[in-house]
Amino acid sequence: MCPSTSRGQQAQRIFVLASPLAAGTVMGGGSLSDALPVRRIKTHPDESDATAQDSPTQQRKTAVPQKYIDAIQSEVDEMEASTPRSSLAKKTQDDFASYLRETRKATAAAATSSGGESTGEDENDGGKEPSDAPHPQFYKFSPTDATLSDPKRHLDRRRAIEKKWQAQQAESRASTMKNVQRALGGNFIIAAAKLAAALSSGSSAMLSEFVHSVVDCGNQALLLLGLNASKNAPDPSHPYGYGKAIYFWALVSALGTFFLGAGVSGTHALGELMHPSITTEVTGEVWGVLIMSFVVDGYVFGKTVQGILASKRIDGGKGNKDLSFWRYATTKVRDPATLAVLLEDGAACLGVVLAIGGIGMTQYTGLPVFDSMAGICISGLLAAMGLALAKVNHRFLIGQGLDKVTREGIERIILSRRSIDNVYSVQSQWTGPDTFSYKAEVDFDGTFLAAKLLPRYQQEFFDANQTLDRDLRVLLSWYAEDVMRTVEREVRHIEEEIRGKYPAAQYIELEPMSRDSDRYAIDDGMKAQLRRVEIDVLNRYLKSLYKSKER
Repeated sequence: MCPSTSRGQQAQRIFVLASPLAAGTVMGGGSLSDALPVRRIKTHPDESDATAQDSPTQQRKTAVPQKYIDAIQSEVDEMEASTPRSSLAKKTQDDFASYLRETRKATAAAATSSGGESTGEDENDGGKEPSDAPHPQFYKFSPTDATLSDPKRHLDRRRAIEKKWQAQQAESRASTMKNVQRALGGNFIIAAAKLAAALSSGSSAMLSEFVHSVVDCGNQALLLLGLNASKNAPDPSHPYGYGKAIYFWALVSALGTFFLGAGVSGTHALGELMHPSITTEVTGEVWGVLIMSFVVDGYVFGKTVQGILASKRIDGGKGNKDLSFWRYATTKVRDPATLAVLLEDGAACLGVVLAIGGIGMTQYTGLPVFDSMAGICISGLLAAMGLALAKVNHRFLIGQGLDKVTREGIERIILSRRSIDNVYSVQSQWTGPDTFSYKAEVDFDGTFLAAKLLPRYQQEFFDANQTLDRDLRVLLSWYAEDVMRTVEREVRHIEEEIRGKYPAAQYIELEPMSRDSDRYAIDDGMKAQLRRVEIDVLNRYLKSLYKSKER
């Protein structure tokens, strides 16, 4: 507490604003003095004579023992004599003095109407208010309003969400593994057949196709390695898991396609163009191998396309319905293995068509240049495919963020909670084909948190009136601790809602952060208009949260 803050200002904050009771007891239009216990505390020296002349009946209505009042008055006088008050503190002290004058009038009126006799100052020191003393208004809650939800329910929900995500992840990985294994088996058989055909015919295009199939086999072996590595569970050295391992090995595969596949086949095709060695007579075995290659690669390619189309139909409601197949595959498909199989087998089918065209034209015209040109085209096709795959994997390796539709969907979930005022500084990235992280700064509504705690703390603050000098510190400590626990419960519920709609959201970080974190809310609330707004908002929260009644 800074030296310039008067004890009167401290006292006002304790009795007026420090407790959610003060805010929660004023129902739409009631004055602040009506909401608080009637107390008589001297704040100015010139009021001592009037206080000394109070009737015994008025003294009996005093809720705070006289010795505590004298102690507070002594501290106020000492502080006001030693330190000047700021303009805000002066205004606050004057407001508090006005409040005390109103309470004295209410006390005098209640004493006159009751006509009771004083029982002496010892009764005040007993710690209980007389039964006919004016009581503040407060909410009547049901016994279950302050009851917290069963922790087992939270654990059950979390396990159900985790089980759902694990089932989806297992299904996705099984489908990807099946695609890669199917492509690897087909390319291995095709590569052996193409090698035999290339040796028997001397065709540059056929040799380029053999190199193409060998590169595909190596790529798919690397993809299997990446898929196995990405299954490793998170550990302290990799808290976000090993999901990006598949992107690394897919990138190595793409670079192998570009340098090895395109480089070797292109070099051989250029050599054949300069020094042709192909015979104009092509045996039936060559045509048989080409047709078989087209059928096998086409089958694998077709299965992969079907899987992507099925995924596109499922995601159609998320703004993907109007995307073309190619656009969806290259921007929305996060599984590099599936994308690699799609491009490799698609390129393989196109490469077979180019080989058939080049070899056919060479056999028809007797000019080997067509076969060499087909080999060069196949080399260029491999280079283009390698660059496309490298670009996709590079994007995810450096931290591809969530798409706009998903980000806005998560933001709507967060802002739908009444405990949240705003969301700032959103950061996200895919940590693997099936998981992503989401981080945001959220501004919690303190008034809503007070409404959540009021059923538990209303009576506690009332009971502390008689022992405030002893219990204030520990009571505020408990209240602050429960505020943090309420925030933690809200964060937990928000995470459950996000994961319920987006099971891939495995790493969620919500950081409490307010734009007004550099100043106290109580300083803003000293203005009468802002205080009334705060009370109205709290009342609306209470009415919506509980079937509460004012009494």
